[in-house]
Order: sequence, then structure tokens, then C-alpha cells
Amino acid sequence: MPASGEKFAQLLTEALYQIRLRESKPLQVIQDELGYAMGRNGGSVIDYWRRGNLPTKLADLEQLTRTLQQRGVHDQRWIEAFLTAGGYPPAQTLIQPVVASKVLDPNLPKRYRQLVGRDSLVRQVLQHLGDREGYWVIAIDGMGGIGKTALAMDLMQRFVAQQPEYRPIWISAEPQQGGGILPNQPLTFDSLITNLARQLALADVAQLSVEEKFQRLQQVLKHQPILLVLDNLETSGEPQQVLLEKLRPLLQPSKVILTSRQRFKGEVFSVHLIGLEAEQAALFIRQDASEKGVQWLQQASLDDLQPIIKATGGSPLAMKLVVSQLASLPLDLVLQHVQSVTQLNPGDEDAYVRFYMFLFQRSWTLLELSAKQLLVSLARFVPSNGCDWRAMQQISALPAAELAHSIDMLWKLSLLELNEGEHFGQLRYYLHPLTQHFVLSEIAQVL
Repeated sequence: MPASGEKFAQLLTEALYQIRLRESKPLQVIQDELGYAMGRNGGSVIDYWRRGNLPTKLADLEQLTRTLQQRGVHDQRWIEAFLTAGGYPPAQTLIQPVVASKVLDPNLPKRYRQLVGRDSLVRQVLQHLGDREGYWVIAIDGMGGIGKTALAMDLMQRFVAQQPEYRPIWISAEPQQGGGILPNQPLTFDSLITNLARQLALADVAQLSVEEKFQRLQQVLKHQPILLVLDNLETSGEPQQVLLEKLRPLLQPSKVILTSRQRFKGEVFSVHLIGLEAEQAALFIRQDASEKGVQWLQQASLDDLQPIIKATGGSPLAMKLVVSQLASLPLDLVLQHVQSVTQLNPGDEDAYVRFYMFLFQRSWTLLELSAKQLLVSLARFVPSNGCDWRAMQQISALPAAELAHSIDMLWKLSLLELNEGEHFGQLRYYLHPLTQHFVLSEIAQVL
């Protein structure tokens, strides 16, 4: 492919939008940051290149490519096409240096939003993770939607950056995701160690007994420590405490982060996650409002936001749902409905479920029919796994324009989550487990 200003501009724009999705920043801010990183006065040079003008110096093209890669653009095919379109003669000679930084395993979830309000907790947990004589198990418990998975994801990425000798491995205990070993089956210790053995590329795993897999893993992990995250353990096929005790002999120096709605016992560093404090909750609300375009919330004072924080208990998911509704409903009405439900009580799971079900119901009434039908269809997929655009077209049978509109509506109401697909520029669409629970228990029975 010869050099092409039009193609170069298209690829550059794709990269900018991917960064915007990952970091939840305005496009102009991203352009300015890239420009400053290249030693320029802001993003005017980025905007110039986006209009189809090619960099006149190969050094600028190299620096731009590396800067984009530092912001998460790792797809090798995209980089090669970008360099070629920009007129870099032997594109392949620059590919390897550009992608030299570590790219996490594709099984690992990706984080698009900065973790808000947990800085002190993150520092404390990282200190324990980094202590070779300290705790080998970090156990995070709390209600669904309180931010356990987001915290575990942040800890994993920070720890691996600090301790590169540790290999990160992420496994969800949700059915169909128990390592991807047994479809429709919850996680067991057998499927867990089978997953670990396969991810560590141990030969002839399928032919080994549970004891043999375990012994092989013990040998390997003495020389290749891992940071294992086991997410959503309350959904596992064995009691979470039993799984933990069976797993302990594989630790030291390897470490594990566990998340569950249920508390853990024994020799663990326990983190009981609750709602965000007022100032952090306000920051979270403003960030989500900026992302969803609810302008009047973006500049709201802490005093103005206190009613929302109090009504939601500082729960990130609850605040997202309320912010989404405030894009089209007055604050007094939303708060009136929220406050009519039993107050969020960290010790009362039933009250908590009723609280979320009520919030979801309000969002449901704001949806158009096509978006409702799409949401019900998406409930067929595994939570936190989801599907791609093609699968959504097949299950919804909606024209492309109507499907895009429905997706946008669900996303704005925080009923749909987005994640990066296997290749650069692709996306996967999925439901939070609580959203799926609401759909299946309250909506599917009616439609």
C-alpha cells in the first residue's frame, strides 16, 4: 500500500477515538496531550495530520507511532498500515521496536476509566502485594456494583508494572467463563487448575489427572510466579473458602486477588469495599456526567451532589444509573423515586437487590422498543463476556442504523458496557451481571 494522506488520516482518527473510549477524555484534550508529548505547542499538528497531511519528517512519524503505542495502540496490523500510509519506507523494520512494550494477555480485561476514590486503598494493597513475606492472598468483598472488579483490575495492572517477573492471569468464576474449560459449568478447582495449566502452556494437560496437573503447576510456579485474579467467586461451583484452601499450596511466591460478594476467612488481607466517600463520589459523578454529556452535573458543587451521593450510598453502579437518568429526567423526580426504596444497607442483600431493581426499572421506562428488545436479546450472553457487532446484528435483526441508535441509547443509560475486541478498532458489548439479572427476572417474563 503506497503512502496515502487520506488513509493516514483515517487510521490516526481511529486511534484517537480508541484512546478516547479507553480514557474517557475529550478528543481535543487527547490531541493536545499527544502534541505536547511530541514537543509541540498543543494538538494543532495532530489536527493538521488528521486533515490528510502527511508528516514531512520520518522522525515525526516514528515519534507519533510510539506515542500512540504508549497510549494503548498495540495492534501490529494497524501499526504496519499506519506506518505504510504515512510513507515510512520499510514499515516492518519499525514494527518490532514500536510494539516492544508489554502487551497484556488477551484474556485479561481492559480498563477504560480511571479508578476514582480508591487511591489510599490501592497504595495499601500494593504494599502488601509487594511484600514477599506478607500476605499471599488479597480478598476483596462487597456488594455487586460496588467496584470490586474495577479495583482488582487496577491492582493487577499496577502490580505487574511494578513487578514484571509476575505473569498476570485473570479468571472469572461466572458460569461459561470458568476458564472457558466447561461451557455452562461453574468454576471448580479442577477447571481452575486446568485453566492455569493451559495458560502456562503445560504440555498434555488434558491427559493429566487433577493431582498430576497440580504437581506440574507447583513445579512451574516456583520459577514463574503469577498474579492470579479470581473474580466473582460467589458464583463458583465449590464454596469459595474451599477453593482458596486448595489453592494455597500453589502460592508463595505467586499471589492471588479474590473478589466476591461473600466475605473470606483465614489468613488473607481482607478488603471490605463500601461506597465512595463524598468527595470521591462527587468526582465519580462529574466524570460519568462528562462521559455521558450531562453538562449541568459536570460543574455541580459537592453540596449540590450530596443528595445523589446519599441516595446511592456512594455505589459506583448506582451513581452511574442515576446520572444516566438525569440526562432526561429532573433531579427531584429521580431522587424521589430512589428515596422511596429501602435505604441501601451494606448488610442487607435483599434491600440492595430491591434498590438496584428499582433503578433499572426507571431506566427501562426511558428506552425505545428496539432498545428494549436488544437488551433482552443481550441477556442470552454471558455477563462480562458479551458479543461483537456481528452477533448483535444477528440476534436483533435490526437495520445497522437502528442498531447503532439502540446501542447508543443503552450505553447512555448505563445498561450496556463496552470493551475492546480482539483486534484494534473492534468492540465487544456486554451486560453487567446485575443488569442481566434485572432483565431475566423482571422483563423477560412480561415480553
